[in-house]
Amino acid sequence: MRRFFFALMLSLGFSLGSEAFLVERIFLSPFVLEHAEILGLTPEQKEKIENFVAKTEPRIQERVKLVEFLSRRAKLLMIEGRDEKEIKEILTDIALLKLRLSLENAREIRFLKETLSKEQFEKLKDLLTVRLFEITR
Repeated sequence: MRRFFFALMLSLGFSLGSEAFLVERIFLSPFVLEHAEILGLTPEQKEKIENFVAKTEPRIQERVKLVEFLSRRAKLLMIEGRDEKEIKEILTDIALLKLRLSLENAREIRFLKETLSKEQFEKLKDLLTVRLFEITR
């Protein structure tokens, strides 16, 4: 029975992706690298950003997968009508992981702010504002 419910959840495609974060992820590094010429990035800045992503992204992806797994586990426990204490423990773990992921995202943005010049960061914010309004139309 347990396998049936787990297979059902997988077949319905419960995927969290950006939902693994407490607030939706703002993954700026690829955007910055994609617009390197417009922002006037130096080769050193590009390398620094690429190294940061290479260092941090594997840990982030591990945590995202763990949130997805624990979310499925919590749903399974709920479907089975398990004890609230057992479910609460998993939900607490999920909340802490999401908090850590969102803080990691904030660190990425602070890193970019420190890596870019003030002018480059302002230009980045302008590009993001334009992109935001393009997406919401």
